[in-house]
Amino acid sequence: MRQTDVQVLAGILALGIFVVPAILYLIALQRAPERCSLRARTVCPSQVWLMLIPAFSLVWHFLLVNHIARSLRNELVARGMPDTDP
Repeated sequence: MRQTDVQVLAGILALGIFVVPAILYLIALQRAPERCSLRARTVCPSQVWLMLIPAFSLVWHFLLVNHIARSLRNELVARGMPDTDP
């Protein structure tokens, strides 16, 4: 094998190991607020994709997870389900 072939295979392997799971994670994060009513949402589901901005995502990830947690809590309260916060 030539060195360029090895580099191409390494690139494809890296894509499969890092990028595909990251995209699946973002899809899962996007689905959570999508399933909440509009009143319960504290974040727009499409804002999940801001995680693809390299430096911005370091801070946005923490904020996003907080917003999704609040959206889910609001939805549970709206449905009359008990809040289990300590």
